Amino acid sequence: MYRIALLALVLAAGPDEPSEPPKVAVRLSEWNVELAQQTLAPGSVTFAVTNTGNIPHAFEIEGNGIEKETSTIQPGDSATLTVTLKPGTYEVYCPVGNDSHKKL
Repeated sequence: MYRIALLALVLAAGPDEPSEPPKVAVRLSEWNVELAQQTLAPGSVTFAVTNTGNIPHAFEIEGNGIEKETSTIQPGDSATLTVTLKPGTYEVYCPVGNDSHKKL
């Protein structure tokens, strides 16, 4: 289980600039969740998740009233998860196997 913290700084786009949520790369493998960034600005963010392991995994983020996860990701496949985060601390983990991956 890993935790990420959010800064209290919000970056706003100009009035004519449509903004896409920033992307954070996530690599899943056996009992490991590796995020490219540990600290993020509050707001919408897209997690680009790749399963680099040898068994199915998924990605879940939980905290501050949010609990969202990807579907199961097969080895070598990818998925995205877009959420809107508030300032605070979140847990990220693999929920596969009735949270058995989280426990390990």
